[in-house]
Amino acid sequence: MPGTWSFASNTATDPVTGARSLVPQPLNFNANFRIVEAKAGEVTLACINGLLARPEKLRIAFSRVNDVFKGTEISPDPENVTDKTGSSILIQLNTSTDDGGAGIIYPVSAHLVLKLPNGANPDSVRVEMILNRLLGALYETGQSTSTARVAALVRGAVTPIDL
Repeated sequence: MPGTWSFASNTATDPVTGARSLVPQPLNFNANFRIVEAKAGEVTLACINGLLARPEKLRIAFSRVNDVFKGTEISPDPENVTDKTGSSILIQLNTSTDDGGAGIIYPVSAHLVLKLPNGANPDSVRVEMILNRLLGALYETGQSTSTARVAALVRGAVTPIDL
């Protein structure tokens, strides 16, 4: 039905119960960030509370998508889909971490891109459901922390252990 979101039955999975350790950290933009660059559809913010030796920047960008179906395995229903356009939202964090011992600082970058259809009128509940499914790939089945999965991923072992 146009204007609402739902998940097809073939994308549903049996959820694994148990709390996960990954919880979004609310940011206080007003107290902790300042604009270092702004242009149409994009802003780069610098965290002003960290050490100068460990800079942190956050980039947030928006762009229009002409055809959200392009590059997917989903074909638009010509009778019901009147709007193929969408929005692309990028959030990029450039930060750092240390080795946990010798004090060596390493750069870390994380990117998240959401491509959302305009015709589906996405709401925050649906977007959070999608983000939770995406972030679930950082966990092994039934695990409450991402430690084992991330340890495997950084070594190139991309297939979950139970597959």
